[in-house]
Amino acid sequence: MVSLEGGLVATSSATLRPEEYSLMRGVSVRHLLAAAGEVFRVRVDSLPQSDQARLHDRSVPVRAYQRFLSHCWSSPGWQKVHVLASDHLGPIAFLAASVVAVAVHVVQHFYELPTVPCTGDFHGNPFVISFWELCLGEAAALCVAFAGHNFCTTQYFLDCVCIHQ
Repeated sequence: MVSLEGGLVATSSATLRPEEYSLMRGVSVRHLLAAAGEVFRVRVDSLPQSDQARLHDRSVPVRAYQRFLSHCWSSPGWQKVHVLASDHLGPIAFLAASVVAVAVHVVQHFYELPTVPCTGDFHGNPFVISFWELCLGEAAALCVAFAGHNFCTTQYFLDCVCIHQ
């Protein structure tokens, strides 16, 4: 963690004036992934001054960063968005899908749901999974993947947002 108070690992406390805190700006994952990662899909240097100022306004003064990103690596914007979303939301989406699928499986033992079983073979072991487990588990994962960034509070330093261009 990068921090104003003590460098990389907060080992000592530094005395800072309040105006110095405004120099260290960060942007949350919620703003980075908003509008399908618009921040990553535009070239900041080609934006008009008003749009550059609006982009800078997405960042806020922070006392510490959890992570550091550079906007200028040679991959398309959609790949940056996909990697960032997978890093933050992938494990949570997997957990949500698993919990919902197991919950539906348990509910099916007590209540009769219309079923269309899906069968398969996993390393020679046949298995049956219900349509409800599959679809509702996938729906839970998609809900997390598309809306979960609204609950992320991780602060990043992203040069094109945190430094006024």
